[in-house]
Amino acid sequence: MTWVDELKSAGAQNIAARLGMTRKRHRVGPCPACGVERSSKDRRPPVGLRPDDTGWKCHACSTTGDVIDLISWALLGRRAKDAGAEFRKIKVWAEEGEALVQSSVAEWEPILPPEDEVRMILKACAPVASVQSAKLAAFLGRRGFNPSRIPAGVLPSPGWPGWQKISKVEIERKGRTTLVPWWPAKWAAIWPLVIPAYDYSGRPRSIHARAIDDRAIRKTTWPQGVHSKGLFFADPHLARPMLRGQPFQGDKILICEGLTDYLWSVQSAPERCAVIGIASGSISSMKALHWPVDAKIYIGADPDPTGDRYAAEIAAAISPILCRRIPLHILRTPTNGH
Repeated sequence: MTWVDELKSAGAQNIAARLGMTRKRHRVGPCPACGVERSSKDRRPPVGLRPDDTGWKCHACSTTGDVIDLISWALLGRRAKDAGAEFRKIKVWAEEGEALVQSSVAEWEPILPPEDEVRMILKACAPVASVQSAKLAAFLGRRGFNPSRIPAGVLPSPGWPGWQKISKVEIERKGRTTLVPWWPAKWAAIWPLVIPAYDYSGRPRSIHARAIDDRAIRKTTWPQGVHSKGLFFADPHLARPMLRGQPFQGDKILICEGLTDYLWSVQSAPERCAVIGIASGSISSMKALHWPVDAKIYIGADPDPTGDRYAAEIAAAISPILCRRIPLHILRTPTNGH
């Protein structure tokens, strides 16, 4: 049996878990080809696994393939038959991860980008308020975001102010066509708005990016080949110092789910209120956070069954810490100030 046959015999479910994808019944995510984490209709992961465990299909971008293609998309960003000389990287990955392929899904640790590369990307970003772009200004205006308050940076692409700064980063990477292996340079043109994602100790371990063109098929994306389990968004003034174990300087903490609600909440939250956004699959990791004993904690959730379930999951995750629930839609009213 060849190494390719051995990988195929391991099954799509085991390989998906080895790649750090999360599973819900017969669906896994994010998609290694398009990066979508959840279906917009039923909130399930987008990638369906075949009943015989030999292949997969993403219901968001229609990419399909066998087990080898699943690995190739995650590691190389393309189909196995298009990998060329880089196909050998799949074999290296298989040999190094042989023991993990035999493990149970629950034992695998999240796969995250190298921290130094995350910091390099964040350092290359420009403050939103400093970027002179009609397209960016139009997006912020439509969404009601204040450029000086949105907790994000802009990763420039060719033609944007600051591109020379990014070009220097590419030169430092010895002329690669990607800034880093997990973030193709062309992505900066599609998802230029970059938000840092932190682990429980406040270390930047990944990024989440937002498109500013409403015509984009996919509004947000995570790095390719990794996932977001165990990560959080944290406002830079109150929440991130709290994650790092520093004395809490506020009196309230607002917890919300996902990138969009996090951005709205940071902009709209009252003074002395820290905002923490929960990345997909990270609710169970909240017990590890440094929760101040004298702060009032609020869960922002919509007044519907989905919001009920989400609020209950958070409350259970941080129990016995007491928390209150508020309807998050009151924070989504566009505003240009604080």
